[in-house]
Formats: sequence, structure tokens, C-alpha cells
Amino acid sequence: MNNRGITLMTLVITIIIMIILAGVTITGTYSLIKKSKLENLKTDMLLIQAKTKTALEEYNFSKDETKLIGTKLEEADTEKVSKLNKAGITDISNWYFLSQDDLNNMNLSDIRAKDGEYYFVKYDKENLVVDILYTEGFVENGITKFTLTQLQNME
Repeated sequence: MNNRGITLMTLVITIIIMIILAGVTITGTYSLIKKSKLENLKTDMLLIQAKTKTALEEYNFSKDETKLIGTKLEEADTEKVSKLNKAGITDISNWYFLSQDDLNNMNLSDIRAKDGEYYFVKYDKENLVVDILYTEGFVENGITKFTLTQLQNME
């Protein structure tokens, strides 16, 4: 008798191979999605940094505080201050809150913080350096990175 069907053993091996391939594909896809999210966040923060660096240079020339973009943080703004504290920032003296209007005025309307999350900029007026912080941060290996400086050191 001539059997033209698949044996049970062949079927089991085929299913096992398909499960292994699916697992590899899912793992690889997750890694690519996470890397893409990191790169998007870094790009957004670099765009903000470029605009706020220009504002800091204009401030340095004129010493006019109104050239700086954002709202200077005050201790009374407890919600925003607590977000910075969560990110490990205790000295808020050089930190400014960036509202969606601030981002729009910088022609960065495509950048949007999630509900309850914020972008901040730290103006170092002495060294003419700015750093950007996003309160949601980015988690890698159980450690959350919040600032552009921290994110740039990640792969």
C-alpha cells in the first residue's frame, strides 16, 4: 500500500520549527520597536535642545530672560517639581517647563508629551549648555533614563 500522507512525526517537527521561528521573530520585533522608541525620543529631545540652545545664545548676547523658552519653575508648582524629583533632580533653579504652546512656538508641534508627562529644559547660563528632560523617561534593564545626556550614552 502506498501512503502519501504526512506522518505524525513530520507534523510535530514542522510545528516545533514554526514555533521556534515565531519566537525568534517576536523577540526580534520587540527589540526593534524598543530601539525605534528610543531613537524617536532622542530625536525629539535633540530638536528641542537645538531650539533652546539658540534661545540660550540669544539670552547670552542680550541678558534678556524673556529670550529663554519655557516657564521658570517655582517651588509652588508642586506637580512639576515632584516630576523632576522623581527623575532625581532636586535643584530646580535652572529648570524651565516647556508647555505644548512653547513647543508649537518653536515649530515643534509634532512633539507631544503624553498626558501627565512633561518636557523640561535646564539652562546652564555660565557654560551655555542646555539639557532636556522628559518625565516619562526610557526604561532599559530596569533603569529609567530621563535626560538627553543619559539617553545619548545608551546604545
